[in-house]
Amino acid sequence: YDTLQIEVLGGPQLPDTLIRFCSPGSLALQAPSGNVLSWSWSPGFLLNDSSIANPLLQVSAPVVFQLAAKDSNSCVSRSKVEVRDGRLKANFNLPNVPLCAPAVIQPVNQSINPVESRFFWGTDSLFVSGLASAQLFFPKGGRYTIRLQVLSDTACISFADTSLEISLGGPGNTGPDSLSFCPNDSVLLQAPAGPGFQYVWPPEAILGGDSSRAIFYPVSSIPVLVTIRDSLQCTGESRFFLRQEVLDTSFNVASEFDPCTDLLQYRFSTAGLPDHFYSWSVLEDTFTVSSSSFNYVFQERNSYRIRLLTQKTPCTISREKIVEVNDPPLKLRADFNLSLVYEECAKGPVLKIENNSEGATAQRWSWNGISSDLPLPSPDLSGLDSIRLRLEVFQGSCQKEISKSIRLNQLLPPNLLTLGSDGKNDEFVIFNLPEKSSIEIWDRWGKKVFQESNYRNNWKPEAEGMYFYRLDFENGNSCTSWLRAVK
Repeated sequence: YDTLQIEVLGGPQLPDTLIRFCSPGSLALQAPSGNVLSWSWSPGFLLNDSSIANPLLQVSAPVVFQLAAKDSNSCVSRSKVEVRDGRLKANFNLPNVPLCAPAVIQPVNQSINPVESRFFWGTDSLFVSGLASAQLFFPKGGRYTIRLQVLSDTACISFADTSLEISLGGPGNTGPDSLSFCPNDSVLLQAPAGPGFQYVWPPEAILGGDSSRAIFYPVSSIPVLVTIRDSLQCTGESRFFLRQEVLDTSFNVASEFDPCTDLLQYRFSTAGLPDHFYSWSVLEDTFTVSSSSFNYVFQERNSYRIRLLTQKTPCTISREKIVEVNDPPLKLRADFNLSLVYEECAKGPVLKIENNSEGATAQRWSWNGISSDLPLPSPDLSGLDSIRLRLEVFQGSCQKEISKSIRLNQLLPPNLLTLGSDGKNDEFVIFNLPEKSSIEIWDRWGKKVFQESNYRNNWKPEAEGMYFYRLDFENGNSCTSWLRAVK
């Protein structure tokens, strides 16, 4: 076998390079350093000397050079040198700017090498990419400054800007503005004001000295359109919506009358809506209360004015209602009479009971621990000096009651009188005789010998003999008996 040694020679190392120019003019190119004997730039006609490492270029536009380098071993290497435009300049114009606003203006972006462009006008701004088109909206007239800022991360500088000014006529369009108003209230509207502005309001508007303002008296929610013309005869519109606040002023009246106690209680109530404040008044009284509902007790049956004051910011509405308090009273009355009936003058009385109650569907009597549901009871009076009766009458759940007492006085008329001068037992005295009792007395032959309408226990017989008498009591009862007079 045999061995052969060879030597491989490497050429110069030439990486691709990038050069930016920031302004037109003379630019020195710089080839990569290395063991190079000769250089060759192509196209060489753009350079002052295409065979040197750092020729001069009169730059006005981007260009790409092919660079060849030869070393001492005649090895050739090649690379690319790019001369890129590194300028960044903001520039735009505004063709066809309209006279009146609202307007849409489309600027022509003539900037150099922007990566992003941003337009500023009024309080608005808009980003676009590179030289992409943009539409700027101007809602109303005025003087505006439009500023363009361009940005780049490959240029010699990071940003640049410029601006233009324009003037637009036209009052612009506004609204719709929503305004709340209270029922029966007026509303003052203010349109945009400006020198030379003229206004066309709806016919229901009431105008004053300042035509940019108008008063309305709406009865419901309505839209309002105002046409505005400025000194350049540009027109605009202001739109309003007048929204009537809705307050619920209705209220309910319900009787809670208690017939048992004749309590004339009524309940007044509202829907109790949120954000509503209620205040009540009974105008025939000084009564007031703040609540969504309340109870009130009237003292008598009559007509009353109830006022409800409803508030919901910013509105207040008053409403009155006549309330007829005429609940029929309960026809239930407990009453009875007690009287004594003397069937015989010398015997104990009989108790007479008269039930004069009204409207009762049931009753209950009670005395001495005894009770009875009969319409008229028959108490046993044996051994009693007096009696107290209690009567309860009922109608539905209602109850009335009354109690009365009476003494059970037994008449004690004598049947023998002694006539003499001793003044004893010679007058006809009836013990326990009720007041206003009348008496008539006859002798044995039927001759009336005495009569008195309010007997005062003062009759004296004039002669011996048998006498008969009759007592008439104030309650209409009567009794008869006899007596004997002796000497």
